[in-house]
Amino acid sequence: DAKLKLADFELFYKKIAENYSVKPNQLELYNGGSSAIFSLFRHLNQNHCTIYSPAYLEYKKAANTFNYKISHINRLNIIEQEVQENSFVIFVNPSTPDGQLYDINILMKYWMQRNATILIDESFLDFTNGQSMIKYINEYDKLYILKSMTKFYSSAGIRVGTLVSNEENIKELQKSEPMWKLSQFDSIYLQAALKDKTFKTVSKSINAKNSILLEHILKE
Repeated sequence: DAKLKLADFELFYKKIAENYSVKPNQLELYNGGSSAIFSLFRHLNQNHCTIYSPAYLEYKKAANTFNYKISHINRLNIIEQEVQENSFVIFVNPSTPDGQLYDINILMKYWMQRNATILIDESFLDFTNGQSMIKYINEYDKLYILKSMTKFYSSAGIRVGTLVSNEENIKELQKSEPMWKLSQFDSIYLQAALKDKTFKTVSKSINAKNSILLEHILKE
């Protein structure tokens, strides 16, 4: 039944929104993070992007696909480098493949001064106690946040990626997006995962312990 399916879909949006402390009309769901990345590059249709590298290679692929000129900033070398005005800035935090969590509040202010369109990829932020940049979405109207629950819940086969932005940006994104992009299984699985209130606390504790163990092993 179409009405039942729509109700289930709206409930899914509501649960994801609650998880990230935003409104349902401040997010759009995609069939995985890569789909969200490509859709955003296509939608923005800009000329230039700045990628803080190393980063997820899909960003470079999307930029090349949609004919963006690319500038790379080696964040492992000197992170405070000039960014071209009006560029599309991509920063992955925590970053891959090294897992470094950055305090990027100062960078955020700088990018805003440069009138950049900003995408912060927070796909792995759930593994940390780091601060999300979602707090800026009502302050700066050219900010997008990429979220992924499937990393933290060890379910890469569940293809759900989330873009968070202000209501107007999401409304514009949705104009070129199909309504039915996700399966009912994706919806049921992740809603069930969110009901496990102790999972986050226990997982973060285990990850912190294992991180110390891994560092010790590598030093040995």
